[in-house]
Parts: sequence; structure tokens; C-alpha cells
Amino acid sequence: MAGHGWLCNCYRCQRMPDCYTPRGMSRNFFALVIAISVVVFSVDIYQTIGDAEEIHLADHITLTEGEPNSDGSAIDIRFGLDIPEMGYLDKSIMVKVNFRVIDSDPITEGEYSFEYKLGEGERIYDYVLKDLDSVTASKAKSGEPIDIEYSGTIMVEYLGFDIPQTTQDIPLDTFTVNE
Repeated sequence: MAGHGWLCNCYRCQRMPDCYTPRGMSRNFFALVIAISVVVFSVDIYQTIGDAEEIHLADHITLTEGEPNSDGSAIDIRFGLDIPEMGYLDKSIMVKVNFRVIDSDPITEGEYSFEYKLGEGERIYDYVLKDLDSVTASKAKSGEPIDIEYSGTIMVEYLGFDIPQTTQDIPLDTFTVNE
């Protein structure tokens, strides 16, 4: 067998090129699958980035409300989202929301993170602001209005990887508890 290789002109080496052997065909098929996958994922990521640029996130926040618990030691907050699909394939977003009680002393705030699957419809998330400051706790017990501001960020996750170009800020907004 010595001397056989790609420069060999013997009958055995020239009768069937490597691309027609089972090993060569599987290698070609694998390369084709990878090339098609790269094209499909690239087109989907491009479309996702375009969709993320067009979406106005504030329009897709469906619920911001809260109420103090029975003893006034915490505020139960409900936050709703309904964000449409982006791109062609299923993906999710990581959402970080910061809540802060206005006029609290010291500041009462909380940061919450969750994953939302794009296009799954409205989802309501429940949070609890604990360890209220004395000013906020007294307002909660007496039924006075409590203003809470929220903001945050979202980022699309694709196959477990973040797409930084899709990061958007949740615009700063306010809602009132005990209204």
C-alpha cells in the first residue's frame, strides 16, 4: 500500500474518487447541513435585530399595579408583558425590571429578572417589595397613595446566547398603589 495517495495513478486509487465513497458523501452532506444552518440562523438573527429596532416596548407592557399586603409590611406588584415574536424562529428574552418607591426614606427598591418566550401572549409576573421603609409602611397601613417607578432592560436570547444588538430599555414610568 505504500505510495498510494492523491498523486497515485494506479487503478485502485483512480476508480472511485473520495467524494463518492460513503465517508466522502457523509462529509459533503454534513458540510451542506452546516452551511444551510448558518444561512438560516443568520437570516433569522438579522430579522430579529430589525424587529427589535421597530418595536416600541412601552406599548407591550400590559399591566403595572400593586397593593399593600394586609399588615402593610410589603407591596405586592403585578407586571404584565405581551411582546410579539421577533424573527422567524422561537426565542426568548431576559427581562430585568427595577421597582423603586418614590419618596421612600431610605430608598425601597427591588430588581427582578425573568425569562419571557416571545409571542406566547400576555404573561403576568408577581413580585413583592419587602422591607419597606417607615414612610412607605405608614402610607401602606393608612391607605395613602404610594407612587412606584419602574424601568429596566430586555435582551433577546437565541439558542442560549444573548444578542447585544437587541438590548432595549424599558422606559421609566410610574404607577400608583392605593389610588
